[in-house]
Amino acid sequence: MPVTGFSEIGDRLTEALITGDFGLYQRVMELPLTIVPLGEDPYVLADEVALRRDFDLYHDVLKLHGVTDIFREVRGVFEEEDGVHRILCRVHIMV
Repeated sequence: MPVTGFSEIGDRLTEALITGDFGLYQRVMELPLTIVPLGEDPYVLADEVALRRDFDLYHDVLKLHGVTDIFREVRGVFEEEDGVHRILCRVHIMV
């Protein structure tokens, strides 16, 4: 996946999270999705209920703190088996 392809996905994720548009967020995601936060245990979003719960939590925290934009700096793209790509990003959350 070229970085430009991920940038478009990142832009849609940002729009969905800032505006609270779960439908847009859902269209960007492919389940099951494994999330590996830096320094924390990975977790899997296996179904729509888990995805919605994760989205609501993320959106509520962004809204609480007055976040206006999210910038994802791609640090690496790693292709794995079956065409799966692992994207390593530094995320800048701006107020």
